[in-house]
Parts: sequence; C-alpha cells; structure tokens
Amino acid sequence: MYSALINTDWIIHVAYFLTLCGFLIRDQLLLRFLVTMGSSCFIVFYLSLSTPLLVPAFWSAATIAANIVVMAIIYYERTQFGLSNDEKILYKFMNALTPGEFRRLIKLCSWHDVDEKMRLTKVDKPVDALYFILKGQVEVKRKRKVIIVGEHCFIGELALVLSKDASATTYALPGAQLVSWEAAALREFLGKNPKVKIVLDNILNIDMARKLHA
Repeated sequence: MYSALINTDWIIHVAYFLTLCGFLIRDQLLLRFLVTMGSSCFIVFYLSLSTPLLVPAFWSAATIAANIVVMAIIYYERTQFGLSNDEKILYKFMNALTPGEFRRLIKLCSWHDVDEKMRLTKVDKPVDALYFILKGQVEVKRKRKVIIVGEHCFIGELALVLSKDASATTYALPGAQLVSWEAAALREFLGKNPKVKIVLDNILNIDMARKLHA
C-alpha cells in the first residue's frame, strides 16, 4: 500500500507539472497537447485511488476530448491539408497568409477556364473584381499600347488598393485560367479581417512593384 501511495504521488506531480508547463507556453497546439497529457495523468491518479473518483475522471476525459477537437482544428488551420492542386499553386503566391486565412479567402473566389477572349477590366471604369492569372496570358491595352502579361500576377489590384477606376483595359486570352474575387464581397471580408487585409495589401503591393520593374 505504501508503494502504491508513492506511485500515486508521482503521477499527480507529473500531472500538475505538465499542466503548468502548458500554461507557460504561448503556442496553442503545444499548450493544449501538454494540458491533455496532464489531464491523462489526472485520470490515472483518480482511478488508482482505493476509492476511484469517477466524476473528476469523467470531466478530465471531457477536457481531453475538447482539447483534441481544438488541436485538430488548429492543425488543419496551419497546414495545406485538403487543398486541391490548383489551390496549392495559388497558395505559393499568397503564402504570407496562414493556410487557415487562405482557406477563408478562397471561399469567396471563383475559378475560370477561359475558352474565348474575356474582358476583365475597362479603362476609367470601376473594377468589379480582383483577378489572379493562374495560367495563360492577359492582354493589357493602355493609351494605344498593347502588352501581354504572363501568368502568376494580379489584375485589378491597383484599383482595389486605391479604390480607383481601372487604369487599363485587360482581356484574358483563350487558354488562361483565372481566379477572381468579387470586389464588394472582398472589401467586406477584409473589413472584418484586418489581419488578412494587411497581409493581402502587402502581397498586392509587391505584385505592383514587380510589374513596375518588369
């Protein structure tokens, strides 16, 4: 009985130590993992007593279940699990966002496979959407000049960032694959998610700077 008491004391000390370590860590995934391990030790302690404490053991088990659910959500938010191949390609150019932020952003987007010439913006007219050229080319017309823009760039970003009309008329050429975000819905989303707005603005600014130096 004396050795059993020593073992029980050892278990409860480990349980409190793991829980304390968890509360000292800022990372939510590791914090919850350590608290879950501590709760597991508490269950062993409660059930190892001469008169098992079933109610505390039950609520410790409930705490473990809740933490496992939240850990799964956190892990999902931090990884690219479940993204399609096209979404993974798009994420390469928006990886300043966390995978979770990216998932929320692409819920708003539409995907387009261009079979015939498709107008995206018209000069001096409001821009209805932000576009990203995933594959193919875009024709840009401005002041009688025509240039061809390749894949992996945004169209309409200047108008979105500065809230101005389009500075050029643009057409997606046949064979292009586009991703688009309706401007009003995107602005509403960014208004509710200021962190995502800061990151996306930075991504768009980098894209504009790259175009200026191309």
